[in-house]
Amino acid sequence: MTITQNILIKMINDRLKNEEYEWFDQAINLLSKQPTEAEFYQTMSLTGRKISHQLLSLTTQEQDLIHQTIDDWLPVNWFIDQVVRLCFLNCLSSSEKRHNTWVETLWATADSKELISFNQGLILFENADVWLAKLQLACRSNVTDIFSSVALNNAYPFYYFPDQSWNQMVLKTIHLGLPLEQIFGLKKRLNEELTRMIDDYMDERKSANRSIPDGVAGLNIS
Repeated sequence: MTITQNILIKMINDRLKNEEYEWFDQAINLLSKQPTEAEFYQTMSLTGRKISHQLLSLTTQEQDLIHQTIDDWLPVNWFIDQVVRLCFLNCLSSSEKRHNTWVETLWATADSKELISFNQGLILFENADVWLAKLQLACRSNVTDIFSSVALNNAYPFYYFPDQSWNQMVLKTIHLGLPLEQIFGLKKRLNEELTRMIDDYMDERKSANRSIPDGVAGLNIS
């Protein structure tokens, strides 16, 4: 079990009611061994009924622990049931082909709440790079909440997206009118092509006598 998984489990256990704790503990023990495909899907599907949808407010100690994993980043607007789903997903091994098949099926059948949970939390996984294609696909979603779960308050794109995917994500954030300041590491990953694209965007806005959003102007691109 990874250090991050231990941190997540402790965060969950400290907040669960007795019956929730018993179910979660049994589920983690089951999935940490050699679960069947049916056991995995059943556990994931029961999460919403077994665990309350409660906002996760981090203690100072928990913030320090997460900062040890990823500098300058903290989860924003996470819920207990969301972290539980992440723990269950993290029990699978990316080196096992059958587990990769389960994940493909899970992604294809997950509802928007589950997808948002996965998108927001995969940065914490030891094998986070394995999920790159999934996060890139989420960035092409027409559902704003799903796109935002990757683009905003998420360190994953900063660390793993290639420039092309990163640039497209930033431009889509601008066009959707979402807050650029919530893109983790934006100024650190400004690149020549992205600067050119933003310049073109600002020129188009000026030519049409339209205002430039504060977040774009604040990048100080000239």
